[in-house]
Amino acid sequence: PIVIAQAQGSQKIPLTIINNPKLVHRLCAVVMDVTIKPSPKYIQERLETSGIRSLNSVIDVTNYVMRTIGHPTHVFDYDRIANHTIIVQESKKGEQITTLDNKTYTLEGGDIIAVDGDKNIIDLLGVMGLKNTVVTNDTKRIIFFIDNNDTAKIRKTSMGLSIRTEAAVLNEKGVDPELAYDALCYGINLLEKIADGKIVSNITDMYPDKPKPTTVSVLQETINK
Repeated sequence: PIVIAQAQGSQKIPLTIINNPKLVHRLCAVVMDVTIKPSPKYIQERLETSGIRSLNSVIDVTNYVMRTIGHPTHVFDYDRIANHTIIVQESKKGEQITTLDNKTYTLEGGDIIAVDGDKNIIDLLGVMGLKNTVVTNDTKRIIFFIDNNDTAKIRKTSMGLSIRTEAAVLNEKGVDPELAYDALCYGINLLEKIADGKIVSNITDMYPDKPKPTTVSVLQETINK
């Protein structure tokens, strides 16, 4: 188990998240102070051996957690999000986005997106981050963000836009929402270790509709056979 130190009293800074549980089944997030720098050599080597290019101490954590826990994760530059507000909603037909690799796309509508307090689209959830909130070398505070999404919508968006990221491929197949909080805790722990991370907000965990456990009865005789 990883013990997470909560932000204390006056240290807390605001973060407002409005989720749509029909689109995102579980959503976890926290704001952290960080230092952008190269990752330790062992992080770089493990990522690159698994086919992911090392970028910096923050982006590398998102990919390292995905490889280790199996749940995609994301980071926003906290200070680039208007009113420090994230609202999950569906896109409208004809809306345009520019992804972090500097490509522009026109949305068909019905895609899972996040907008900020000024209604700017800031993320194409579960598929790829956007240029307007990407972490840069000047980033001082991040939102570490885990979203467990509607699989059919992720598949439709990813195929329709021809954006076949590893996150999209995992998300369209249905990642276990029980992994989301584990991914958050593991990521916080890594950010503290390699990016001088410090929690400066409340921890958000929105999980309104937990899957009901399923019981399967099997005769011991059947197992023995």
